[in-house]
Amino acid sequence: MIEIQNVDKHFQRKGKTTQALNNINLKIEQGDIYGIIGYSGAGKSTLVRLINALETPTAGKVIINGKVLSEFTAKQLREIKKDIGMIFQGFNLLESKTVWKNVAIPLILAGKSKSFIAARVSELLEFVGLADRAGSYPSELSGGQKQRVGIARALATNPSILLCDEATSALDPQTTTQILLLLKRISQQYNLTLVVITHEMSVIQKICNKVAVMEQGRIVEQGEVLSVFGHPQHATTLNFVRTLVRDSLPATIVRPSPHQQQVRRYRLEFVGETAGQPVIHQMFKRFAVEFNILFASMSEIQDTVLGFMIIQLTGDESLLLQAITYLQSTGVRVEELP
Repeated sequence: MIEIQNVDKHFQRKGKTTQALNNINLKIEQGDIYGIIGYSGAGKSTLVRLINALETPTAGKVIINGKVLSEFTAKQLREIKKDIGMIFQGFNLLESKTVWKNVAIPLILAGKSKSFIAARVSELLEFVGLADRAGSYPSELSGGQKQRVGIARALATNPSILLCDEATSALDPQTTTQILLLLKRISQQYNLTLVVITHEMSVIQKICNKVAVMEQGRIVEQGEVLSVFGHPQHATTLNFVRTLVRDSLPATIVRPSPHQQQVRRYRLEFVGETAGQPVIHQMFKRFAVEFNILFASMSEIQDTVLGFMIIQLTGDESLLLQAITYLQSTGVRVEELP
């Protein structure tokens, strides 16, 4: 488990103080795939460097598996950090070493026996799908293959935490999907805690169960991914979500016309099984109201369908109220639009 308690981080450069992190509070449970998203300069990389003890907080505590990092010596920290694996955007492979040797390096440094190293490296290369490339060099690999080597190396010492710092940013979309699916399988098979640093909401959508949104060194929103996608509260979160999920109308449709003064517009949200039910059709059959679907979209988040629809209804006031009450009774979240 990872706990960040009231953490600030300041940097001093040429007599000037820069606050990179401001009162960060975060709790990441064992087994979470926790996404941390923000634009460039939001403080994401600084935060991950605190978790793996490459930086120390100016104030507050970083607690890893119940251990307050600031209470340990450099030697003790090196032991604690063996429980934390790291995957980098730029792969960080040794070009002069083979794939096998790159994966073996953490085990060699840990003083493991040759037989143990041979068995562990073979197991990991098989797991990431590179058993046939053990003798290759990084220059002979594709970007996706290089990242698979990086993942195998990060898993070598059997850590309980895996930090992924923009691990897919240098990859094409198809390879990105493959790497994300591999990371999800790693979390499930090894019960690892994954911390995923990214600026892409699609990464959060595909594998994370929780997310924290950062802006200017602060966490401005955090929670379950499905909840954050469905009900973003902060403008920055809304901007990220709308890169994937459209839930609003173009301005030309929103603009009222003289012929639409009595029209009511509603934003509907469908989650899970509700998204597959013909609730709009049933509403039309039950109540004498006219409806028009202005917009609809559907996405899959954490194996759950999340759908949005914007409709306009025309009819008697009491019938409109009954129709909306019916939709709400089926589990649809309804919000009247101005």
